[in-house]
Parts: sequence; structure tokens; C-alpha cells
Amino acid sequence: MTTSLEFATPRQNIASSDEAFEIIDRHRKTVKEHFVVDPLEAEFPRFAQQLGREGLWLARANDNLAGAFKWRGALVGATKLQEQGYDSLIVPSAGNHARGAILAAKILGMRIHVVVPETAPPAKKEGLQELWDDPRLTVHAIGTTFDDSHEWALANSQYGEMLHPYDDPNVIAGQGTVATEIIRALRALGRLDQLKAIVAGSGGTGLAAGTADSLEDHQLDNVIVYAAEGEGNDSFSRSIQQGERVNASSPNPRYGGGAVRMIGQHGFKAYNSHQGRLTTIPVSNDEVDEVTEDYETDRHDLMRDTTPNYEPTSLVGIAAVKWAAKLHPEGDIVVIGTGHNAPLWTPQRHVLQPTNVWR
Repeated sequence: MTTSLEFATPRQNIASSDEAFEIIDRHRKTVKEHFVVDPLEAEFPRFAQQLGREGLWLARANDNLAGAFKWRGALVGATKLQEQGYDSLIVPSAGNHARGAILAAKILGMRIHVVVPETAPPAKKEGLQELWDDPRLTVHAIGTTFDDSHEWALANSQYGEMLHPYDDPNVIAGQGTVATEIIRALRALGRLDQLKAIVAGSGGTGLAAGTADSLEDHQLDNVIVYAAEGEGNDSFSRSIQQGERVNASSPNPRYGGGAVRMIGQHGFKAYNSHQGRLTTIPVSNDEVDEVTEDYETDRHDLMRDTTPNYEPTSLVGIAAVKWAAKLHPEGDIVVIGTGHNAPLWTPQRHVLQPTNVWR
């Protein structure tokens, strides 16, 4: 049984963009997926007004049973493992990937052992059993960081085959189906030829890498993918500068799954493959605070009190649109709304302890 992130010989059946999308399309009704591309002002009117330009869009990738885009990568990854004869998964996660993987295991009838940090948000940790009340699901709360959970999963490979949240080529292919959805939506709106950039909050770079791969497969080589990094979660940009994967300067717990110690090797390979079309945008805590404050006011004004809010990691991507708009004063920019399973973070509302860092 292979647990190395090098993915040796047994893992050579990598899903193409079309195959990954076919898997997602086959099961979207089961996970109640409602993917929509809306004008940014529909959810962030104050921020959109401040930017003062047209052609800004929000891809709602979180309206599903998982509450995040992560079910896509988990389902494609699990499907390809099942094709190779694996019937059990072990899944380290900070939360959203676990939710997606549980839905994947439920769809495919696989056994699954989910490993999350004890410090994962209650909404992510306690809601896992609610997704699938079945003896084939076991949840392990291990350690205080993602690294702790990942190391425990590696050491307990007897429970199943590793389904990594961002450093697995099939997971990346599944996450890249978000870009295929965006392409289809903009084509239907008659706007595809205006697309200049896609922005996504970044942690391990799986979503950004999958998006770049999908754009290439659809021959949209002129579209730039921006991986938005929250303050301290800068492993990707530091790795670009060093020419090899290096640790983030200070993984920032306020951004949940974005607080990754080191980006995935497959994400870094994607950067080297897509140089000039896959890059990073740094976003400060102050910039996210400004977006969060306006967003809370917007939600009240738009009467969104009974609907889930976007996570802080999503708001990193929103904040980065300001910089993307300066780089692309004309044309369309799409930002991906990635998840809604964690509360909004403000300095007044949350006091974070050092042990709560997820890397």
C-alpha cells in the first residue's frame, strides 16, 4: 500500500480534465451542488463599488452538502483509487477536505478513516458524522495541527490508502473542475472571451494548480491564475523565490485550511509548468479585515442572516481581487468562493492560542 507523496507506480492513472468533470457531473445531484457565477456585487456590493469597474465575478463553489469546493477533489481522487482496487481511505484534513472525502466515500461505498486536528472548528469537526452515519466512517481527532494529523495518517496506513487534501494529482484534477464550471458559465453569458484572471485563496496550491491545468486543457493559455496568500501563509511565494519548496514564514491560523506549512509538490510542479500563468498575490490581515467588516454590513443589508457566510480563506481571495483588478484594468476577473464552514474572524471576536495553528 502506497502512502508516500511521491505516488509510486500504482498511482499512474491520472484523471484528465474531461474525465474529472464527468465524475463530478455524474454525482452533482447527490451532493446537491449548485454552482453559480454571479456578479461580485451580488454578495460583496460595498467592495465591488469601491473597485469601481465592471467584469468582476464570484464563482459560488461552496453551495453543496460539503459546504466547500473540496468534495470535487476528494471524489475524483477516491474514484481513481477505487478503480485501482482500494476499498478504504485514510484522510488527513483541517476540515473541508474531510467533509468532501466523507461524501465521496458514501457515494462510492468505501470505508474511510478521517484524521483531523483536535483544534479544527466545531462546525467542521462535529458535523462530520452528520454527513454519513455509518460504521464505515471513523473519525480520529489527533494533535493540534494538520501536520500532526498527516503524520498519524502516514503511520497508520493499515486503515486505508492516503487521500491527501492537496498533494495528489487526482485531487488536483478534481479541484480543477471549478475552472471548467467557470468556463461553461462565462461562455453561456457570452463573456468567456473577456476572461483575464481567476483568483482563489491558497493553502497547499491544489485549487490554483488544478485551475491552471484546466485552463490549459481548454486552451485558455492567456488567462492568469492568482493564488491569494493570507498573511504568513506564504509557502508558495517563498518557494517561487527560492526555486524549491520551502516553509511558510508563519502559518496563520485565522485562515484555517490556508495555514499550510509547505505547499504540495504537485502544486509547485504546476507552477513550473505554467510559469507566467500561475502566480501569487499576498494579502495582509488588514486588507482581509476591511473586506470582512464590509461583508458583515453587506450581509445584514442583503438580509443574509439565515444563510452561511464565506470563510476567512474565501475572503483572502476576495481581498486579492483589488490587486488583480489593478493588474488587469480591463476584462473579466473571477474570484472563487471556496467554503462556508468556519466563522468569520475578527480580532475582537477570536483570541487564538499558539497551539491552535494548523500547518
